[in-house]
Amino acid sequence: MSENSHEERIAHLLKLMESFKADTARMIGAWPFQAILNHPYAPNSSVPIPNGLRNDEKLVMTWPRIEKQVLEWRKILYLMSYLFRASVDEMRPCDERLSINLERLRAYEQMYPGSPVQRLGVLVDYVVQHSMQSNEKLKAFEDHARAYAQEYKDVDSMGKKTS
Repeated sequence: MSENSHEERIAHLLKLMESFKADTARMIGAWPFQAILNHPYAPNSSVPIPNGLRNDEKLVMTWPRIEKQVLEWRKILYLMSYLFRASVDEMRPCDERLSINLERLRAYEQMYPGSPVQRLGVLVDYVVQHSMQSNEKLKAFEDHARAYAQEYKDVDSMGKKTS
């Protein structure tokens, strides 16, 4: 492996990470994302060099740079998972109230067909369905993040599962 090829791969990794961070910041907002970036790493975090790569002297020398990117990516992944889980937990009572109110609206629609309440019922139904779909996606994200943490024996860094 040539010196340039190795440095180009490291540069490509850094560029991918910066692109990922920029896209994530655009999605959730600059301030919340900066709070995630400012969050400290879990104590004693490290990423061991894979056995098959220990003979590559250049890779071993650049491993601290690679490890830093992996740890930062893990931190973002785990904190986003935590935030998503907290969001689902916080929204659960609201979703339950919306479902109860939707049932009440349905009963009212039966009593007064063609009333403006029907439009409201359609809107509330959409909100309930959208919320349920979003919650499922957020739970799936957490499940994938947890599976990643388990695969790399890093569950302690991820934190406790609450739901």
